[in-house]
Amino acid sequence: MDRGWVHVITEFYSKALNSKRTFRVYLPPEYENSQERYPVVYIHDGQWSFSEENKKRWNADLIVQDLIVTGCIPPIILVGVDCNEAERRREATFHAIPSKGKDWDLPWGAW
Repeated sequence: MDRGWVHVITEFYSKALNSKRTFRVYLPPEYENSQERYPVVYIHDGQWSFSEENKKRWNADLIVQDLIVTGCIPPIILVGVDCNEAERRREATFHAIPSKGKDWDLPWGAW
């Protein structure tokens, strides 16, 4: 059975967040030899979402892979964006929080 694979892209700079991020990208089994365009699903918390040996993770890449190879879903690309754990609440909040001040109001989707 063909399996997909995960590429890790480090040091991606976001102007909106003014910091660097790591992306984890799951590519479906036939991606390398295909000219097809694939739908892309983006998920937060990439560092916890993708499987790693000997670590408890959410295994989103393995779940998607199993759904693809069993024919439950068409092939997709899955992108997990690592969060900055120290700033996770600020970055994941898409509106101002009055008690936190205006700096909590980020341009959501401006990555």
